[in-house]
Amino acid sequence: MDWKAVDSTDSPEVTEVIELLDVSFPVPREYIEGEIHKTLAYPEKEGRLHRLRSVDGSLIATAIYGQQYGEGWNGEMMVRFFAVHPDHRRQGHAARIIKEIMDSAIACGAPCVCLSILQSDTVAAGIWKRRGFTIYATQPCKEYSENGLHDCYVHWLNE
Repeated sequence: MDWKAVDSTDSPEVTEVIELLDVSFPVPREYIEGEIHKTLAYPEKEGRLHRLRSVDGSLIATAIYGQQYGEGWNGEMMVRFFAVHPDHRRQGHAARIIKEIMDSAIACGAPCVCLSILQSDTVAAGIWKRRGFTIYATQPCKEYSENGLHDCYVHWLNE
């Protein structure tokens, strides 16, 4: 399996990642596309888009993560749009990717790793809780209020 950052100039690969996110999140595809393109335009601010492929080349999972600076951030590792394709869930892929993210955070000296998920996504909440993340804050989902609240899960690396 191959876990790597996506080349932002590879449009077919980016489209494939957007399709995976579209089947994984209860938000409009246009929102996902906008966020992905924003991320690729400013990887030093938003984080980089990564993906996991199987040996046969099929897309298994994707995540955006990177160290954040400025505007209230002090080198924290932020995780966004983490998803495992429905056909590949419950096979240990999420655990492997979370380990990659945590190893990356430790290697670059990030004080913590944080992410937001919808409160209604109890499967994702369980995955992150089992890996030592706790709820730091809860806030309304402004873009799509029908999806409920976001929980901000944080794992402090220096504790």
